[in-house]
Amino acid sequence: MRTFITGLLKGRKTRWGMLVAAIAAVAATVAWSSDSQVLAKLEGAWIASSDNGIRALVTFAPSDPSGRSAAFRNQMVCPPEILAALGVDAYTDEVGACVVTGPTTGKYTAVWYGLVGGRIVTIFLDNSSFTLVSPTQLTIEHTVSVYLAAADADHDGYPDPGSTPVAVLTAHTVSKRLTN
Repeated sequence: MRTFITGLLKGRKTRWGMLVAAIAAVAATVAWSSDSQVLAKLEGAWIASSDNGIRALVTFAPSDPSGRSAAFRNQMVCPPEILAALGVDAYTDEVGACVVTGPTTGKYTAVWYGLVGGRIVTIFLDNSSFTLVSPTQLTIEHTVSVYLAAADADHDGYPDPGSTPVAVLTAHTVSKRLTN
């Protein structure tokens, strides 16, 4: 038996086969042991709290099977003093599109409107970046440009090219996924 194994190990095909098997085993181990929880996936329902006092309910709808891009809807609950400071009675829901840019990072663009008496008076354009801290928590760094409704002369819902925002606001948000 010993001579059979020794003879088998001397064969070129056997040695190459063992090398390929070893490489495959290492690759499979690395793939299966990689922390899949770190990979950002845009899906589900989330509760968000911003450092400016706004609370939000956010729902992601993946745009592709991988969950690496999504549309989302953000329903904001805004303190009255923030609404008053911005000169509005209410906000519409925020809608946007986001994309994963790295294993735990992403960015998005979204829009919502400030209303007075049911009429749009301001346009909020949110260009933000996010970091997935865990499968159930993400943080967002917001940069929100605020435009008067008059900045949308062609009425397409976006500020016209070359429009100047009346304010640029920043905020930090922590979001937690709703889980069973």
